[in-house]
Amino acid sequence: MTVRERAWKHVGAANRPRQLLDPPARTQGVDAMMWNLVVGSLERLKRAHADGEHELFDAYVEAHLRILEAIAERAR
Repeated sequence: MTVRERAWKHVGAANRPRQLLDPPARTQGVDAMMWNLVVGSLERLKRAHADGEHELFDAYVEAHLRILEAIAERAR
């Protein structure tokens, strides 16, 4: 499953376990820190969406997904 698929699955589920978005095995340093920040931000977006704040939701999630994909690519 790609990073994008895992992230959308994570965002789409109400109680998705966070380990679905664990960083790639070789992620280190700043990339690991950014990965955790972005995943945490996705968590907040998920809660905001559940609370009815739908404006710009898809655009924000897409931006987060691009960051996660870039980090995953660097870890290869």
